[in-house]
Parts: sequence; structure tokens; C-alpha cells
Amino acid sequence: MVAQPQQFAFDVPAGPLDKALLAFADQSKLQVLYDDATVQGRLAARLQGRFTAEDGLKRLLAKSDITAQQIRPGVYVLKRLSVATTPPLSAAEPLIAEPATELAELIVTGSFIRGAPPSSPIVTVSRDDIDRSGRASVADLLAALPQNYGNAASPTAAIGLADTSGVNGSMAQGVNLRGLGANATLVLVNGRRMAGSGLKGDFGDISAVPTAAVQRVEVLLDGASALYGSDAVAGVVNVIPRRDFDGGETRIRIGGARGGAEQVQVSQALGRAWRSGHVLLALEYQADAELKASERAYTATTDLRALGGTDHRTIYSMPANIIAYSASAGAYVPTYAVPATGAKAASDLIAGGRNLQNNREAFSALPRQTRYSAYLDARQELTDRLTLSGDLRFTRRDFAYSGQGTPSIFQITSANPNFLSPDGASSQLIAYYFGKELGAARTSGRSKSLGASSGLDAKLWGDWRGEAYLAYAEQQTFSAIPRQLSSSALNEALGNTPDNPATSFSTARDGYFNPFGAGAANSAAMLNFIGSGWQTTDTVARVGTANLKADGSLLQLPGGALKLAVGAQFRQEQFRTRSLVSSSAAAPAVYGGRTFMRNISAAFAEIRAPLVGEANARPGLQRLELSLAGRVERYEAQGSSATPKAGLLWAPTSDLAIRGTYGQSYRAPGLTELHEVRVISPSTLTASNGQILSIVQYGGNLDLKPETATSWTLGFDWTPTFAPGLSVSATTFDTNFKDRIGRPVLENFQQALTDPAFAPFVSRVSPATSPADLARVQALVAESTGTSIKLYPLNSFGAIIDARVVNAAELRVRGLDLSATYTFNLGADRLSVGGNATYLFDFKRRLTPTAAISELVDTAGNPVDLRLRGLASWARGPFGANLTINYVDDYAAAASQRVDSWTTVDLQLTWTAPAKTGALKGVGLALSAQNLFDQDPPFYDSALGIGYDAANADPLGRFVSVQLTKRW
Repeated sequence: MVAQPQQFAFDVPAGPLDKALLAFADQSKLQVLYDDATVQGRLAARLQGRFTAEDGLKRLLAKSDITAQQIRPGVYVLKRLSVATTPPLSAAEPLIAEPATELAELIVTGSFIRGAPPSSPIVTVSRDDIDRSGRASVADLLAALPQNYGNAASPTAAIGLADTSGVNGSMAQGVNLRGLGANATLVLVNGRRMAGSGLKGDFGDISAVPTAAVQRVEVLLDGASALYGSDAVAGVVNVIPRRDFDGGETRIRIGGARGGAEQVQVSQALGRAWRSGHVLLALEYQADAELKASERAYTATTDLRALGGTDHRTIYSMPANIIAYSASAGAYVPTYAVPATGAKAASDLIAGGRNLQNNREAFSALPRQTRYSAYLDARQELTDRLTLSGDLRFTRRDFAYSGQGTPSIFQITSANPNFLSPDGASSQLIAYYFGKELGAARTSGRSKSLGASSGLDAKLWGDWRGEAYLAYAEQQTFSAIPRQLSSSALNEALGNTPDNPATSFSTARDGYFNPFGAGAANSAAMLNFIGSGWQTTDTVARVGTANLKADGSLLQLPGGALKLAVGAQFRQEQFRTRSLVSSSAAAPAVYGGRTFMRNISAAFAEIRAPLVGEANARPGLQRLELSLAGRVERYEAQGSSATPKAGLLWAPTSDLAIRGTYGQSYRAPGLTELHEVRVISPSTLTASNGQILSIVQYGGNLDLKPETATSWTLGFDWTPTFAPGLSVSATTFDTNFKDRIGRPVLENFQQALTDPAFAPFVSRVSPATSPADLARVQALVAESTGTSIKLYPLNSFGAIIDARVVNAAELRVRGLDLSATYTFNLGADRLSVGGNATYLFDFKRRLTPTAAISELVDTAGNPVDLRLRGLASWARGPFGANLTINYVDDYAAAASQRVDSWTTVDLQLTWTAPAKTGALKGVGLALSAQNLFDQDPPFYDSALGIGYDAANADPLGRFVSVQLTKRW
């Protein structure tokens, strides 16, 4: 028995076609894509009754000059026909008369040819997907995609220390497709590049786009440098604005989680569309309160024994420890401990004792953020052949969060009246934690994101179209950390150096710093003096683009028109980062401050050849299309690169399309990766024989060459005729990433002294016993412009680590994407189920050309083999419900330990007022719960003293929100 096509109960009121299409898409669950000019000024008659989705769309368009073409299962593109082919209209259904119009086909991310479905896999996040997710922003929803790995460029990863690069101090939200790095995913807004975020300016901040302005997001899951140039190694994220919006929409959302993270979001969208143009203004305000680490057991303390882990507290503590170097341990170890009540005499000190400090005390689990966003988009036909368009985007985001207070080793001598010496020595080394007296390191700042573009579209000849645009984007970030330890002030307060008459502090009047107390031994004046250090950082990234493109048909092949797109682009990038660090009475140390700039010119072409089409189709070969693309890009003073891409699309039947791609991609070295100044600073790392104080060198590398990647994809899209409403897609992918630019040590910092793979970057030293090592350490300390490193005795350092930027890693990622949706009716109920999953076969890394290959998939801090997101929705009349299941598979934490799988459930209940008129018309209410059952992330005994893996989980817990929407 042949299954009958699924029918839907439609009730689409007559009126403007763009509004009718929105209602149709919502009721049918089809995606209907169109350029705004295609539907402007068109009207739709009422569609009421039960029809298949395809028949309903035809009926909706029957009285217009527009037809629909399916470009992939469940996705239709609208095309405008000439007046000569338009059915006559009755007087009761008038349309605005227009001269003959050529096709106005949509350009989809992954191709520059209008109306051409790309061979690469694409995930489309629609406006309805955003609304049904129950999440506040596009950034939040993209973070939940199985293909997006969370170990980089997110607030959760930054505060949870999963992002070891340390460049995301501004709490920006990037996209990290396939785990290849946020800087390997190109983020576009309306096809235009964003300026870079972070201390390196190397990733796009997707949170800078107001959700109220977004129509959909297209995520291209394939290397695309042949089309878009540098940075598109892992894929492209393109945010498409709401261009079909006519009217107004007001949204108010309020929510919160257990213990904090309260959220308020208010947005207003205003749109107006007329026959020859449109304008959209979207304003949005969002405030997210801080979530303190103390509110979650797995982030509250570094002593994880109560959760089944180990004690990661450190000897840098308050009360303090007296320490000495142990040759057998190869590290400093406590010899005496200050008692909890403090010590006033040497006899009070506890011989062999050891105080341990929770360094996450007063930490944040999630930051406080406040965002103000505005987006303006306009388009106007100047003549029947020229159209002018422009957009303007601005976002200001304020942020604040708390991190670790200052740990340190310092020397105290008999010059200090508070000096205690249990062994009779004239000086002692103290391991101390200043966080309890100076407070946690509180970072606050602001980020400003600006984007503007202006374009001109022209009808050239035949079906050829031209596009020229100018675009400018800028990202500014400023952050400050006050009340930092001043090394010169501490040495003065300890009596190690004479009083500085240039300061207001005097040991004769204000006393000496006492490290043997228990919390109240030092006055406020003393703490204000030693805590007079501070740090500020500001970055500015700019990118200006001039782009010219034309596309159209070259000749007619048996399967259709051979189409070509050609273009050229000129781009200028600028970046500046500047840090001021005051940790002494002298002038602040200045890091950076120089603006680096480079010019990039490019030429690109794409050709699409329909070898078999509707005119010459045959059984087993309904469609066959070949696409070829290439781009040549020249970087000023860095040479040129050429990247090709090929794609094949084969449809053996009308309901099955098989696609494949091969391409090469690259990412040019970032400006800071080339020019970053050398920095030398101390850090304490865990080794097999204890904690080792190390000298770490950071900096850029002018000899860097571009990263390169080779990518393959093979997949299919299936919409079986025997199961109407069912759509299934699968894609296998293989990306081989070579000469990856990075800081291998910094990216795996906690393993630098324990993993043999990092041996080329590590030198173990013993300055206490080796004059050569002492001289080497002395030279590095003298070269450092910082002052905190000078607090430590020279013989306290046990390792020198090179964490500078290099072309080092090779990375290969292989896996499988699966997605499926099935929409059907049961009586008056409309139901939909589906899912999106990614399974990784390999995530293999080679740190250096001579290092062994390591398989990282299913290991802590790296992508797991399976992530999936299952969806189900129900609607009946004005009521609806959406259920989402998020699953992260289990993985290895250590040789004999595993991190459990993590399953969370999201639920949303909706109500839309059935009123056709009056105050309730257009009113909608949504009650949402993320992580409905408040499932804690699975325990992970991190060496950092955090009880969960921030790369694969988050600490938010159950988050409940209510949203009120009014459309008018």
C-alpha cells in the first residue's frame, strides 16, 4: 500500500505575501527562502483547509508571479516569473502591477551563484528554531549544536579554564566548529566579515548580533577558503537578518537559575516593507547576572575529595607556610605551617605542618554581562536595474567576573619586626595567598562591536547580476583588574627594601607586613599599599572590505544553464593590543601598543555545470551537477595562496540527493601571532615530583606560515515519497589540518611538565646547584619587564618553558553528521520529531613534526565521540510544546577513570492568543526550562581543581524563563 502524502491543516489569512509565507512555514514546517525583493508588494489570498505542504505552497502562490523550487529536502526557494507567465488576477485579489521581472534567486551560504544549492553540508537555524529552543540568543543556540565544540572562545570555557589560550578575557562567544579552533570558523553577518575579538583578535563574537534582528543562521560545515578566503578552514557561520519583516515585535524575557544567573532581555523590532524596498530596526537589551562558584559544589573548592576526587589545594595559602627547596622532590615543600590562629612566636609554628588553600575561593562560575544592541537594515530600488542596500550594527557589552587571587613566594628577613625563624636562619621563604586580604582578582570591562556596509546590486545583461559593496567592522575591548599585588610595595612593607619617600606609606608609621597572621594581622592601610597594583588591557581590531562580484549564465547545457560567478576583493586588517601593568612604584610596564596593519587582495571564481537536469533526466539519473571554485589571495609581505574546491551533486531519484566535496583551505597567521611582543613571567605547574615554579616565555613569531587543510565530505539528503514529512541527511567528513598555528604548551599548560610530548618546549633547570642554570635564569628574570617574577628567589625556579607561537601541530578530524526530522498530523495535533548528531571517529593530533600521533577523541578537555540533540514538538490550536534532549557521551578522564555521560532535557510550553483583533492579537507566551531536571555536569577530577570539564559541560543548572511576545 502506497503511503499518502501528509496533509496539514492550514489557516493562513489573506494579506501581504511575506506575512502569509511566515504563517505557512510555521504551519507546514517547511523552510521557504526568498530575497526580500521577490515578495515585496505581493499579496496572498487566504489558504484554509487540509493540503499537502507542496500543494499548499502552490495555492498560496497561485495568484502571484512567483513559483517555488526545491533546493534540498524541506527547503524551497521562491522565484519571480515574468508578467507574461503570471496567471490573470481577479478584481477581488489585486496585486501591484509591475513590469516584467527576471528571476530573483537567493544566494545560500556556500555558493556565490544565485539559486545554486551548495554541495557542502549546511545546518540552517531558522527563526522558529531560535524561538522554540527557549534560549535567549543565537550564540546560546549555536553553542548547543553537536558540531560546535566548547573548549574555546566562550565564557564557560574561559572561566572554567578549558580555554587554555587565555585570550578571551572579554567573555566573547565564538563558534568552534569541529574543534578546529574558533579562529578556524569564519563568522559573517549578512555575508560581511566581523572584526576579531579577544586579546589576539582572531575570532568573531557571535553574541554581538542582536537576536531580534536575526531571520536565520546558515552554518556551512565544510572548508570554504576557495570562496571566502582565510579563516574558513572548519566552516562558515552566516547570520541572515530579518528582511521580510513588516510591523512590530516586542519581547520581554525574564529567567534565572539556582543561586543566581538571573536574566532580563527586552527587544523591539520595527519593520516596514513597500513595493521597492524595506527597512528594519531592531533594538535589544540583555542583562545576565553573575553565578558565583560557591553556588555549585563542583566549582566551590579545589578540594574535590567530597565528590570522589583528589585535593588540589596549594601550599600558597593563608595562613601561610614556611618552605624550603627539597632536592629529592625537585620542588619547594612546606617545613613549618602557621597555625589557624596565627603565630606570634617561633614556637607557635607547626613543624612539618602544611596549610592548603582553596584557590577558587570567591571565583565566578559564570560572568555578569550587560548587552545593548542595535541593528538597522535598509534596501531601496533606485531604478528597475539598480538597488541600493545598507546596514549598520552596534553592540556594547559590559562584563565582570572574579578569578584567582594572587599566590606568591617571597622572602622575609630579620629586618622585619614580625620575623619568626623556627630554625634560627636570618631569612625565610614564605608561600602565601593574598586573595583573602586583597580579594579575588576582579576583572571588569566593556566590548564595543560595530559593523556597517553599503552595497549596490545591478541587473547587467540577460540573467547576469552584479554586486558591489563596501564594509567596515570594528571591535574594541577594554578590561581592568584593580587591587593587584605590587611587588615593590610588598618588598618595602616587608622591610626588604628601604622606604620609598615617593609613596605615602611609611613602615615607621604604618608598620611592617606580617605574613604570620591569620586574617587580621595587617591594617587596611597596609593592604591598600601592597594592593596598589593594577592592570588594564585594550584591544582594537578593524577590517575594511571592498568587494565586487558578478554571476549569471554562460551557455545552455543539456541539463540547464552553465553558470559562473567571478569577483575580486580588497581587504585591510588592523589590530592593536596594549596592556599597562602597574606592580611597582615606578611607571607602569607597557606591553604592545603598536598598531599592525596588512592589505589583502583576492580574486575568485565559481562555476556550476548542470550536466543532467529536468530536460535530460533519466531513471537513476534525475540530476547531476558539478561545481568548481577557486580563490587566489595575496597577503602583503607574506606571499600568496591559491585554494580550490570541487563539488558534485547527484540525484538518482527525485527524493534522494547524494553530494560530495573536496577542497583546500587555509588560515593566514594573525597579526598578533606574527608581531606579539615577548613576555616572560612565572607560573607554578604540576610535575611528577610536585609543583614546580617555572619561567614561561610568550610571544609572536615572524617566521610563521599559513595553516593549511584538506577537507572531504560525502553525504546524502533523502525525503522519501512513501513517508511524507520525513527528511534524513547524513554526511561523513574528513579534515586534515597541517602547520597549525598555536602555542602547543599553552594549549595544554597543565601537562607541560608531565607529558613527554612537550619535551622540546621544556628545559628543567636547577639554579641552586648549577651555575650555568643560575646564569640562564638570572638573564631571563632581568629581561622580563614584569615585576612579579622578581619576587621569587632565583634558585626557586625549576623549569623554563617556551610557550611562543609556532607552526607545530597536525590535526586530523574524521566523523559523521546525522540529522532527521519527521512531521505529521494526528487529528488536530501537529507533531514533529527529529535530531542532530555528530559522531567522531578520530581527533588525532601531532604536536611537533617528530612527535607521535595522539588520539584525543573521548579524552578530557577534548571532543567526545558522540554528541546529539533530539527534538520533539507538538501543537494544537493556540497551545504548543517543545522538548529537547541533549546528550554528551562518556569519555576517559585518566588511565582508569571515566567521565560519565551527560543527558539534559529542555522543555518549552507555548500559548499564542487566538484573538484576531483586540489587545491580545499577536500575543504569545512561552515558559521554558533548560536542564529541566537540574542535572549537574558529570564529575571530572581536573588537575585545575575544577570538578567538571568546561569543554563538554556547563555549570548553569536548571534555568527557567518566561517570555512574552507581542506582534503588531
